[in-house]
Amino acid sequence: MRINNLIREQVIADIAASINSESTKIRTFFNGLPSFIEVPTSEDEDLGDIPALSISLSDGVSTDDNFEENSWSAQMTIRIYLVATNNIVEELDALGQQVLDVIGTHYTANSLLSNCNRTGYDYGLDEEQPWGTLDYYFKIEYAEEVE
Repeated sequence: MRINNLIREQVIADIAASINSESTKIRTFFNGLPSFIEVPTSEDEDLGDIPALSISLSDGVSTDDNFEENSWSAQMTIRIYLVATNNIVEELDALGQQVLDVIGTHYTANSLLSNCNRTGYDYGLDEEQPWGTLDYYFKIEYAEEVE
């Protein structure tokens, strides 16, 4: 759906514009969930996708029957990926707070969203993967015009 892509692109643009600096550098932004992530090696830390951030939408439900627009309610997930260290949770929290500062209480993704409410978070620490994740969940509502 075109509107979903526009929302993901706008959220990426807003986060990239606000938190990418020399001290906080997101190397890769994923529009949707990545199918593969390249992890930097200790020999060449400049290669790889991490630190990374992905924006995905799921569980979309139509909320209105209208001839002029389709209204939707969905879950938006913002996932932060960092290389696993002994301080991974601290590092995820620090970067996560910067994301939450962008996606604040009245966030509208440049008027694409009519509602965006935080609903939860979850840490992912997988012994098989060399990274940790922090997921933020939001309930979003939006509409698209019917063509």
